[in-house]
Amino acid sequence: MLKKTFINGFSILVLAVFMILGTGCGGGGDDDGGTYTDPVDNSQDDQVKPPSVNDGKLVLEAQTIIVQQAVASTGGTIQVDSPGSGIDGLTMEIPAGAYSTDKSISISTQKIQSHSAGTAFNPLTPLIHVTGAEDIADEIIRVNIPVTVPENYFAMAFFYDPETQKFEGMPLINQGRDFVTTATRHFSSFVVSAVNESELKAGMPIDSGFLPGADDFRFANYGSWLTPGGHCAGQSIGAIWYYDQEKGAGEPDLHGNFDNNSQTPPTPGIWQDDTHAYKFCSIVQYDIDWTDLEGKISQAFQDANPALVWKAFAYSILLTNEPQLEGMFTAPDEDGRKSGHAMVIYGVEENDDQDAWRLLVADPNYPAKQDRYIYFDETGLLEPYSSAANAQDAAAGYGKQYTNIYYIGKGALFPWNSVANRFEELEEGTIGNDIFPECTIVTSIPVGNEDRLVEIKDNFLETSQPLIYLYSSVKNESGEESVAYLSVFEGRDSTVPIDVDLEKTYPAMLKEGDNWFGFYSKTAVNNYYKFLDFQWINIYYKPEPTYVFEEYVLQDNLRLTEDGFVPEPYTVTGSIQAPNITNPDEGYFNAYDANQHVYYNTRTFSADITSKLPFYIKIQQNVEGLWTTHSYTLPNTDQVLLTRARERYWLHYKGSDGSDLKGYSDTGTMTLMIDKSNLKAINEEMGLYVFEGNVNFSYRYNTNTTNPATSYEFNGSVERDELFLTFLTLFVTVPQ
Repeated sequence: MLKKTFINGFSILVLAVFMILGTGCGGGGDDDGGTYTDPVDNSQDDQVKPPSVNDGKLVLEAQTIIVQQAVASTGGTIQVDSPGSGIDGLTMEIPAGAYSTDKSISISTQKIQSHSAGTAFNPLTPLIHVTGAEDIADEIIRVNIPVTVPENYFAMAFFYDPETQKFEGMPLINQGRDFVTTATRHFSSFVVSAVNESELKAGMPIDSGFLPGADDFRFANYGSWLTPGGHCAGQSIGAIWYYDQEKGAGEPDLHGNFDNNSQTPPTPGIWQDDTHAYKFCSIVQYDIDWTDLEGKISQAFQDANPALVWKAFAYSILLTNEPQLEGMFTAPDEDGRKSGHAMVIYGVEENDDQDAWRLLVADPNYPAKQDRYIYFDETGLLEPYSSAANAQDAAAGYGKQYTNIYYIGKGALFPWNSVANRFEELEEGTIGNDIFPECTIVTSIPVGNEDRLVEIKDNFLETSQPLIYLYSSVKNESGEESVAYLSVFEGRDSTVPIDVDLEKTYPAMLKEGDNWFGFYSKTAVNNYYKFLDFQWINIYYKPEPTYVFEEYVLQDNLRLTEDGFVPEPYTVTGSIQAPNITNPDEGYFNAYDANQHVYYNTRTFSADITSKLPFYIKIQQNVEGLWTTHSYTLPNTDQVLLTRARERYWLHYKGSDGSDLKGYSDTGTMTLMIDKSNLKAINEEMGLYVFEGNVNFSYRYNTNTTNPATSYEFNGSVERDELFLTFLTLFVTVPQ
């Protein structure tokens, strides 16, 4: 058996917000990492990002400085008092703590003489430049801009980049006939523009060109060790950034582009091996501190006008041809806490019903789904949207109704340029190396009479052992080790992993030659499994020639019940069944005093292997129909020796005082003769044989107080609650 050492010290990062914000896709809320969802196989051809409708060129007059003002780190308000400037009455509300140092902020303008941005662009202000506040502020800054909005027009603010001649929508809080209120955390150049509302509706469908199944990530938002509550914002922002920066430059569709970290062969049925892209989403979420930002958005947008949200999405997509970021929140619970979620809005269209419309949604909880919508009617009010903080909650039925929906835009509220830095790390294959714990697949090799632990290097191991045990070792930033929870894919064409979370150890049964295994390492956060890492390992099995060798029959997870240890029914689909193991109750329990106990027991198991247990079969509990056979042909000899058996037990005791006691044990070796006349060939070419008789073997179990894992304090009597045989290996030697 593989010897393992569990070392304490692997710290788990849990993010929380203690204000008005509750759990969200960046927090550590309830989630179920054990759920597996097959990714969508997107086979459509790459979609070409549509060109911008207009080049956006502005012809500008000379720049005029309007106001210069110092702002202390304690915050303050800048108010423009400059009649005739085009921005008279503009105010910037800078909260305390927005900047750690004092700032000198300058506001200047350039009148727009003409433009080639199309009929949808109707500037209501000059181009406004703000310098001295280009860095990301720690708080959201509200800007109120006096304007005159024509009747039946809708107005909002846009960033404008004179070099790229591109517009970017700024988060909208409110708009009236004489003002527009926007929000941002950094400044550059911006302008307020208006569009006739009839043009918005007449222009439907308004399409950015973004399409789920082509332009979103192929995995769902399950979260990770770094972002246990989910990474909805990181996944949505990453998709928008890629569409803008990479696909806009001619690169392929995002969906599936980083399958198996761009290695061959592709594995469209396994999302877990897309480690670079998956870590990218989690780290983008972490970089922007979305959990904290959710709270700031919820506060800053408290008085936002909900009837304007669809217009902001429609206008910004119409003018920019870009998908937009949406943020939304549930209504406060009884403690005043809200849950948040972020998604991509990629279009606006008329619903099948007249006088009703809908926003087209790319929800990171539902990758590739093109039937997700947020509906609204002629009043402009958006209907609540049903989703969850992450895909686990959604799959488990822990969905939420998000009633407060906001237009975020793109990069106004977080450092947009930091996404480019993380994408460069993704392409280099270094993403997460300095953030995520290091996971290494470990096994043991025989050295003399002992096993020696070795780390598998370069994703390759050669062995002469047909059965080896492996686990995932996790190192934190201090170098301390622990053992990860583990799911294993047996081959690159596999789509359903084998979970070995109970033992954290995987028994790999090898065929001669290459054996590919995918190791999905997880950690437990709030009793749910979360992504740590994934490695493909090729184990090359080359048996050594020998005259006497051992063969293996492995049986996982046999449950033995109390009172005679009669097993529960255990079958798999097909003609193969597990052995019917019975156990006469021959042991006894002895409690010496009130704080220690010793349990001695000798058991005799009778394995009725007429139930067709062939050589070399592994059956995994709770995965119906999953069993594999390995080729071996018995030589023409008269006897087969069952030389030894190894098993591991998990015992559960209950004290009369409510104590919950557990213990582990390993067994020794034994020898038993099996007459080959009791063997019947099922498939001699494949080496499948059936025992026609019974096999008996015994073991001795000893739990003593010298082992801290089995020493407990209790009062009163103790009774065994259950005995759980976690695995059984029979070593069969065939004389030559």
